[in-house]
Amino acid sequence: MGQWVIDLGTVAIARQLLAKGANSRIFELAENNSEKINLLTIIRAARENDSLAVTILEDAATKLGKKVAFLVNLFNPEIIIIGGGIEQAGPIVLDPIRRAVKTWALDEATRSLKIIPAQLGQDAVPLGAASLGIQDIFAKA
Repeated sequence: MGQWVIDLGTVAIARQLLAKGANSRIFELAENNSEKINLLTIIRAARENDSLAVTILEDAATKLGKKVAFLVNLFNPEIIIIGGGIEQAGPIVLDPIRRAVKTWALDEATRSLKIIPAQLGQDAVPLGAASLGIQDIFAKA
């Protein structure tokens, strides 16, 4: 995973819980080395129905959803694109985000709101930055 991955504190939480003796596939997927735990190992464990991994991702997604809800209330967008690597968890992350936004945002702001995963994966941020530069160049031409 690249430098644009956003783990929402999941790695630190996983390491902390595993150090306290929690049982999880996360540690096995990280080759029994807590330093090798990353967002991808947590997502892989969650996809294998590891309850600790699912809980960690759902909690992080709910916290993110609350923050997204505040932005929805402020800007009233039509679409929210979830990226930064966390979108790779699919419904495990997207469903709690959607629930939190529905709970914390104004009804008027969520009626037609779509929350979708980024399609460009870890390339989304640099491609977005590049497109802004290109847009600026063509706007001046």
